[in-house]
Parts: sequence; C-alpha cells; structure tokens
Amino acid sequence: MFPPGGEPPQQIHPKLDPPKPLLKCPLLCGCNQSIYALIINAGGNRNDVNFSRKTSEAMNRTLSIGGANVTFLHPNGNGNTLNNKTNIQKAIDEIKKKIKCGDRFLLYIHGHGRSDGRGIQFYDKNGDRRIINGKRHTLNGSELCAMLANLTPCTKNITCHNVTSYDCNESNKTCHLSIIIASCYAGINFNAGTNKINGSGRCVVGSANDTISHRGIYTQGFIKDLMNKSADTNNDTCVSDEEAHESGYNKTRTRILELKKKWEEWCNDHSGNPHFCTFNFNNNDKCWHLRYWWGGILKDKRLGNQTPWKECDECNCTCPCPNITKIPDDYYIQPGDTILYTISITNQRSTGLVDVSVIDTLPPGFSYTVDPITTSGCAVSRTGNRFNVSDIPPEGACIFNYAVDVPNIACACSNPVTTCGGVPECENPYMTCDFGPEYGPCLPCGEHVNEAVLNATDNETGTTYTPSDTSTVKYVCRKKGLPSFTMVDMLIVLVISTFIFTVITRRKQKSKPA
Repeated sequence: MFPPGGEPPQQIHPKLDPPKPLLKCPLLCGCNQSIYALIINAGGNRNDVNFSRKTSEAMNRTLSIGGANVTFLHPNGNGNTLNNKTNIQKAIDEIKKKIKCGDRFLLYIHGHGRSDGRGIQFYDKNGDRRIINGKRHTLNGSELCAMLANLTPCTKNITCHNVTSYDCNESNKTCHLSIIIASCYAGINFNAGTNKINGSGRCVVGSANDTISHRGIYTQGFIKDLMNKSADTNNDTCVSDEEAHESGYNKTRTRILELKKKWEEWCNDHSGNPHFCTFNFNNNDKCWHLRYWWGGILKDKRLGNQTPWKECDECNCTCPCPNITKIPDDYYIQPGDTILYTISITNQRSTGLVDVSVIDTLPPGFSYTVDPITTSGCAVSRTGNRFNVSDIPPEGACIFNYAVDVPNIACACSNPVTTCGGVPECENPYMTCDFGPEYGPCLPCGEHVNEAVLNATDNETGTTYTPSDTSTVKYVCRKKGLPSFTMVDMLIVLVISTFIFTVITRRKQKSKPA
C-alpha cells in the first residue's frame, strides 16, 4: 500500500463532443470579439514528460473548441512551435499586430517552477533540461514583462449613452490580457519583486504562490469552468479568466485538504511496527511532510499547502454606439436650389438594430421633393419628416439620399445693401427679417442648421440608441466666388477706371520731350 496521492494523475482532456467553452463576451463590450491564445508547454523532466504534454494539450483543445486563435509551443515542436523564448516573443508580436482593445489574449504557461525565483525551466522532448549557450533555458517574470512591453492597455476614449470608456476597436491594444502560470512557485517567479507581471489591462493568476503545485489540479478546475455556464457568475454571457480561476482555486484547495486528511489517516494507520510514520508542516518550504520507513528506507513525501492567487486590473472598453451623419451636397444655397442630402447610419456592434427610424428636421420653407429615395444596404420609406429604415445587421450600415427644395424667395431685410434678381441680400445675415405674407415661404440670409435624429433598438439587449447629427447650409443670394453687381457698383467701377486712365495719360504726356 502506498501513501495517498502517489497514484497516477487523472487525464484532464475534455470528453468527446464537449459543450462549447463560453469564452467570447460580445455583449460585454458590444463588439465582435476575437480570442488569441498562446500556450507554452515548458516541458517536464523524465518522470513528467507525458503528464506535462497531456495537461497543455488539454488546454489547447479546450481553447480551440472555444474558437480561439491558438499558438501552441511545446517540446516536440519544430521551428516556430518549439518551446523557447525566441518563439514566445515572435508569437506575442504576431498577436499584437492583430489584436484590438476588446479582444481577449490568454497566455498559459505550464512547467516546472524553480524555488529560487529564476523562473520556469524549459525541457526538451526527452525530459532533459534545455541548455542554450551553456546556460539553463528559463523564463521569469521580468523577462516575460519585457516581452509584453509593447502590448499596452487601451488609450482611446469614446462616449456611448453618456458613459465614457475605452474604444473596443482600438488597434494593437488590449484591455483583457490573461496570464495563467500553472507551475510550482508561480508567485515567486511571476509575482514578487522585479518578477511581478501584473499591470493595467492584465489579469494574472498562478496555480501556487511560494509552494509546490500539485499535478494539474488547478488546470483541471480552470478548464472545467471554461466549459460550464454556471461559472458565469456576473451574467455577461461568458466565462472570464477571473470566473474560471474561482473553480481552479476551489478545486485546488479541496484536493489539498482531502490529501492532507488522507495522509494523516494513513500515517495513523501505519505509525506502529514495522513502520514508523510522522506527519508535520514545515514552514521553511511551506510543505507538509509525510516521513515513513518503508522496506528499511526512510521516505519523505511532500504535500505543498498550495494556494492559487490572482491579481486582476483589466480595463473596460465598449464598442461605439450606432452613429448617424447627415451631409448636404453643397454648403452654399440660393433661392430655388435643390439640395441632395446623404444620411449614413453605421452599426459597429456585434448585435443588430431593429425598429430603426430617422426624424429629419428641415429649416422653415424647405420641402421634400417627389424624387425617389436612393439607398444602399437597407430599405427606406418616408412619412412626413420620418424615415422608416429596415433592420440593420451586426457591423452593418445604411446609406440613403433624398432631395429637398429651397424656397424660391428670400426674406426682406431691414437694411439690404444689394439686390440680386430682386431678392435682397442682408448686410447682417442674422438680423430679424420680415416674414410678412407678401413674401411667401422665405428664409433669412445666412446659415441654417437642421438635425437628423436616429432611433434604433439593440435586438439582443433592448437598449435604445438616439444619436443625432446636424447639417448646416448657408442661404445666399449668390454663390461664393460669383459676385453680382448693381448699377451703383458698375458706376463706382467706371469712375475709378476713368480716374486711373486720366492719371496714366497725363504722366505719359509729361514724359514726352518738348
């Protein structure tokens, strides 16, 4: 009979046809979310080669089922898939080129951690320590921090529903970098002193702090929750690394206490002749020691008081709200013109828009023409100043054009300075003009601002969006750069021209020799 815990570890790969992992959180930020994963199997010694391989392969399968873009580095790899620091840096750099602020990046490292803070030891496929340039090939927290230095948190702010947050579509940034260290002494190697790798936009979890980490217990719990809807405790439709960590933590602590109890019972049962057994806790290496004589040999079996840890400071980002723009085909307008307006509705979110309409406000006197509405990406009809728009799909857009007639007469101003075709042009375009009935539908000169308001509902969350945009046109008697002349203007020009001609003629006469 052997002490409890000496039996081979359970295989921890998912069952056939497992439920799809709940990794993606599109409703968390509103944008379609990609998941990038870098799995690093640092390898194991000759006794742990197969176990290390199975553990990391289980994580690889789980994340791949969940739709993650996985890069897997391991002792049996070739070229860019071999487990070394050069390939780790290459993989991180490639992910940085593709990632957006709202995407998730999960970096999982499994291996043997050193108790001296030098990091995780890399092994080759035979279970021998990897030696490069005469030195053991290891990875610690400060080195990993340097590799991740260019992958920074989000910086671009946007406002949606009066709430300012980071923009989920900002490129080459991330708010959701999860680093999982499944190794002994993970706290010493990645969460202490210069080895700390925590920071803004990151969630770092370790399977053990300053103790040994028992074979795959934490990873079993972590993987289990990635497949489990009940692990979604905040009801955001996905399982975050923090939520999956809770399962890994609970499974680890439960297993440790179960083993501790079994060891105590085993020791009590085997403390007499011919076996001598002691069971105690050694603070120096944070382990319980089971010491017993077996076949004339003193055995020492360690059970670390393994306690997983986490430090999370992920930032929040959101997808831009649906947006609307209204643009005229010309800024300057004249009496009797026709303006062609273009309204664009964009939906960058991962959910569709329903009950879509636009309330369009025109200046007094403007009127819609009978010309048909031209559209792109949607169907549009008009009732009065309300445009009814068909549903807009996720990451979709709707563009439509419509024509508006400008009043054929301008308002009489109290101090017109010129006239153009009998229409007064105001010296002060913002003066109050006479809207008497004799003028009919008319506008004062100057700028006129009109507004288009979008009303749309998210088809999954029920959120109603009401963004708006303004469009400005300037009402003038003449187009910019094409001045009109009155009789007074022409008389002034004639007088000035005559004066200049007279002066030039007299100078020429004086310059002739007598």
